[in-house]
Amino acid sequence: MILAVDIGNTYTNLGCLDKDCRIDRIVQLPTDRAETKYGYAVKLSQTLELVGISTDDLEGAVISSVVPQLTAVMRDAITLFAK
Repeated sequence: MILAVDIGNTYTNLGCLDKDCRIDRIVQLPTDRAETKYGYAVKLSQTLELVGISTDDLEGAVISSVVPQLTAVMRDAITLFAK
């Protein structure tokens, strides 16, 4: 699966693309411009666990963002929680 992250001004949407490029298990988190990479790593990890996705299920990630200051933060958060 590929983790798809869409960072919007109000919400950040998470979904997973399966091998047939279908989006599965979309969830929303509030977008928080003050959040750190560690805070987002915890939120991502816990949220994905709640919907039954483990880091072992993920092969990669893609980020779409209209909040430039969070793009690198989210990239670093994904790297942290995917280790």
